[in-house]
Amino acid sequence: MLGHDYYQHLNEIMDHLEQSEILAQMAEEAAEVAQACLKLRRAIDQKNVTPTSLPEAVDQLEEEWADLLLCKDALLDDYKPKPEHIHSCMEWKAERWRNRLLGTDSPAIGDEIFMPDGNKAIAVFVNTDSVFAIDGERFWQLSKDSVIKTGNTYDEIKMATKRLRMTSEA
Repeated sequence: MLGHDYYQHLNEIMDHLEQSEILAQMAEEAAEVAQACLKLRRAIDQKNVTPTSLPEAVDQLEEEWADLLLCKDALLDDYKPKPEHIHSCMEWKAERWRNRLLGTDSPAIGDEIFMPDGNKAIAVFVNTDSVFAIDGERFWQLSKDSVIKTGNTYDEIKMATKRLRMTSEA
């Protein structure tokens, strides 16, 4: 549990820095987390020998991770990552990662899939480039790594359906 001093120092940091500067610091710390991960990997497998010991590499990763979390805490609520959104992203990213490892990256028609907003949708069309899914309110067009388009009006869904037919007939 973090003490009173932590929050007092955090408030002073927030009083002195604009949110854009905190975001810049956060990006720098994220890069340092990445470097610490790579150093820990080298310390674990010893294929690319490093003078850093395994315990030192773990300590470095923990320190850089703490810096990143400090930056997260310094963000105003408007900019702070929302735990519920992060958790829903983790759900669908874990599913995607597992599917890639198992070689089942592309869903089949009728499969229930997690959407980036945390909702589940049903795949209604799948091709090599993208997946079209409907979650009851919206249609989604997704590539392997990102959302291409979402829509929720009748005309948008009608246009997506027309594109689906044209693609499947080609």
